[in-house]
Amino acid sequence: VQDICSADARWEALKTMGEKRQAVAEYQTKRVKAEKEEAKQKAKKHREAFLRMLAEHTDIDARTRWRQAQEMLKDDARFKNVEESREREDLFQEFIAELEKKEREDRHKHKERALLIVNDIFNRMREPVNQASGNNGGTATVHAQSTWGEHRDTLLSLLQRPDLRALDDGDIKRAFLDFVQKLQEEAKQEEKRKREQWQRDVDDSERQLLAWLVTSAQAGLFVKKPSSATPANTSSSNNSSSSS
Repeated sequence: VQDICSADARWEALKTMGEKRQAVAEYQTKRVKAEKEEAKQKAKKHREAFLRMLAEHTDIDARTRWRQAQEMLKDDARFKNVEESREREDLFQEFIAELEKKEREDRHKHKERALLIVNDIFNRMREPVNQASGNNGGTATVHAQSTWGEHRDTLLSLLQRPDLRALDDGDIKRAFLDFVQKLQEEAKQEEKRKREQWQRDVDDSERQLLAWLVTSAQAGLFVKKPSSATPANTSSSNNSSSSS
C-alpha cells in the first residue's frame, strides 16, 4: 500500500506509520465486507435469473431429470453465470420440488371441486321428486340402507365426465360410503327426535288429563251417587210382603 499511495499528497495527512497502518487496516476491513455483500447480491441475482430460466423453459416439468435439463440449458448465459455445478443442480432440484408441490396443490383443489359435484349428485339422487321427474337418469334413490354394489356401475360411469376426471374409483367409493354414513346418522337423529317428540306428547297428555281431573274434582263433578237399594228400603219391602 505504501508503494502504491506514497506519491499521493494525501498519504502524508497522517504523520506516523502506525496511524497509516491502522487506517489501511480499517479500510481493508470495510472493503472486504463490501466485496462480500457485492458478491452475495451478484450471486443472488444469478440464482434468480437461473430460476427464471427454468420457469421460462416449457419443456421442463416435474418429471424432468437434471441430466436432461443440462442438455437443454447449457448454452444459456444464465446457466453459465451460476458457476458451481453443484449449485446449479441444487437450484434445479428446488425448482422441481416447487413444481411437484404446485401440482399436488392443483390436484387437491381439482379433487375438492370434483367431490363437491359428486356430493351434489348424491343429494339429487336421494330426492324422490328428482327421481320421479327423471333428473337422475332412472338411478335408484340413495338412502341410508344403500350399498356400494347397488350403485357401483352407475357411479363409476361418472368418471367419464370432464369435471370429475380428478377422481378415481376409490375416490367415488369413499365419497359414496361417506354419504351413506351421513344418511344413517341423519336417520338416527330423526328417529331420536321422533321418540323425544312422542315422549313430550305423552307427557303433555298426562299433564292435561291430570289438570282436568283436578279441575273436575274441585267442581264437584265426581260426587258419589247413593245406591238405589238401601237397607231401609229392603226392610220396608219385606214388611209389605208379610202383611200381604
